[in-house]
Amino acid sequence: MKYMKFIILASFLGASLFGMEIKYRLSIKGMYCESCQKSVENTVKKIKGVKEIQADFSKREGVVTFDDTKASIQDIIQSIEKLGYKVDKYQKL
Repeated sequence: MKYMKFIILASFLGASLFGMEIKYRLSIKGMYCESCQKSVENTVKKIKGVKEIQADFSKREGVVTFDDTKASIQDIIQSIEKLGYKVDKYQKL
């Protein structure tokens, strides 16, 4: 019972014993077509802990949701930049 109260309190405070889902918006330079968009999405989806990625080549941005105990924003940025794109800005949502 005490354990359950602690989990509820931690969730209420925006934290959790098991990590939490975090969402970021990324500005991705060099993503100019649908093929680029799919390449970014497919690569980022392979990262353990990534729950969702929605890239938009027309806006040259992506929104990614991930479990912060399994992945980091730096892991995601590195995977995108290995494809030849540049993440020049990112913002936590």
